[in-house]
Amino acid sequence: MILVTFHDWSQVSAQLIAASSLVDFALLKVKVGKPLPTLRYADSDDVRIGEPVVAIGNPLGLGTSVSSGVISALDRNLMRSPLDNYIQTDASINPGNSGGPLLDCSGEVVGINTALLSNSKVLGSIGIGFALPSNDAALLTAKLTDPTDVRPNWIGLELQDLSPALARSFGSSLTRGAIITEVDKNGPAAHASLAPGDIVVSVDGRRMFNASAVERAVVVKPPGEPIALSIWRNGQTRDVTLRGEPWPHMMALRSSVLASAASIKKAEAVGTGLHLVDLSPAIRKRFHLSEIAGVVIERVTRGSEAESLGLVAGDVITMVGDAPAKTASAVNKRLDDPESAPSGLIPLLVHEKSATRWVTVFVGRIDVCNLIATMAQAKPSVVPARNTTALPK
Repeated sequence: MILVTFHDWSQVSAQLIAASSLVDFALLKVKVGKPLPTLRYADSDDVRIGEPVVAIGNPLGLGTSVSSGVISALDRNLMRSPLDNYIQTDASINPGNSGGPLLDCSGEVVGINTALLSNSKVLGSIGIGFALPSNDAALLTAKLTDPTDVRPNWIGLELQDLSPALARSFGSSLTRGAIITEVDKNGPAAHASLAPGDIVVSVDGRRMFNASAVERAVVVKPPGEPIALSIWRNGQTRDVTLRGEPWPHMMALRSSVLASAASIKKAEAVGTGLHLVDLSPAIRKRFHLSEIAGVVIERVTRGSEAESLGLVAGDVITMVGDAPAKTASAVNKRLDDPESAPSGLIPLLVHEKSATRWVTVFVGRIDVCNLIATMAQAKPSVVPARNTTALPK
């Protein structure tokens, strides 16, 4: 189940239109029975270093928060994908800010908050945050909505950034660029006789300073259009023209993060991920528990719903709904029975080491049809110039 929480704390279920493991990006569809306010995308190519920006999100689960800063840098390469072109900002971005907008002074979206750089001592913002540019978000919206018809362009090259030392080792005076590491034997680059060790200097007459710049220049071209590459090899520069093809791996990249009948079956087999035991003198001693009454979480399955809720071994479930948690078997029976929760959610009162809190555990049956919107459902809703975190009906 996917729940979308709005600024007034109202919640509605959402359908997943598309998602990509290539970048941290997904499209959701919600139905609220009325038009939703939207944000417009600015042209992120116009963003300049030093420009003021505002980041909005849900840092550390505190609720809607606003932070301000400036554009610190552009074209940051984080995830080694063709769309690595991240905007860096010193506006505070913390865990929970992902998916929120990065706004310019006109209130338009220049980026979607995606990641932060931190260290082992400070797990939150140290003033180095990153946002996916709005132009890339618009491109991804179109590509992911219908990946079979408008897959990104591909020429079959693997590249890495050219360093001055690497250039010298090949006898080149270049200081920046992209050097080929691998060529797909069935791709357009192989048919154009490109090979590992070739240095890509420019694409369509534009100088390329790193590998991601080359990949982006290729991926945004419509498949079939000619691409002019300037290649340095053995002390000489030559021009090569080739035509890209629809990216053959795009469907795999998309489907790897979408739910399927098999993944749903696996998730249901894991259940909530809670392994419960009754309280006993030995369990109290093992987890250093007081005279509290309830059922103890002995273990939490990795990657499970319980782990995502922050539940850990040693936590004590004291209530299930409005009833006391008396035995592990009774609690497990409630959690294993979807009929016991008409809404599909069961509230648990959990006593942790530092606090006691309510958590809601989903025990309903997962319906893939309700979870994932079909492409036909998605097409009328996708407007690239609008906020993709909550597409209007």
